Amino acid sequence: VSEFDTIDEYKEDVKAKLKERKENQAKNARRQAALAKAAAAAKMELPEMLIRDQAQKMTEEFVNRVQQQGIDINQYLQIVGMTPDALMNRNYDQAQIELRNSFTLEKIAEVENLEVSDERVEKEIEDTAKMYGITVDEYKNYIPENYAEEMKEELRLQLALELIGDSAVETEEATKQAEEEAKINADMVVEEVTEQLADAEESKEAEEKNEEEE
Repeated sequence: VSEFDTIDEYKEDVKAKLKERKENQAKNARRQAALAKAAAAAKMELPEMLIRDQAQKMTEEFVNRVQQQGIDINQYLQIVGMTPDALMNRNYDQAQIELRNSFTLEKIAEVENLEVSDERVEKEIEDTAKMYGITVDEYKNYIPENYAEEMKEELRLQLALELIGDSAVETEEATKQAEEEAKINADMVVEEVTEQLADAEESKEAEEKNEEEE
């Protein structure tokens, strides 16, 4: 049974969801751009071993995802024209980006004293369980013991991302508003000067006319 009474209601619901998705994508893109800018400006030296460990972890996770789809990793690399070393090098570069982003968010969270409550974590667990159509207790049986702490840290960094991204948007909007106000003020000055010149021209013409009549 459909939750909509008419086709028009269904169409409006689809439009609203597409609009919301587009807005969320744009918001996330702005946040990621702000993070990339902040991470690039941050002065940090990443230990080589740390980068290599992260790249190795990313490579192993990628291999597992490919194999879970029933594809041999060597065949996959052959199809896409990539060697194991090339895959590792690609992940090495990405690992540097992810580590810089992570450390930047961690620093922001620390400076801003961002914290995530146990209630917020529990809400995330409840929402996830609901999404899978199982009870909270059933879902908790599938997750590791340290899941709640990992989720809390993930949400904490998400708060930092939202903070830096939304602050960047507010700054951009404030700049645009200031530029618009400056333009309006400039237009008002031009208009005022134009009126003054027009008044002066009219006064001059009136004086010349009076002199002619005299």
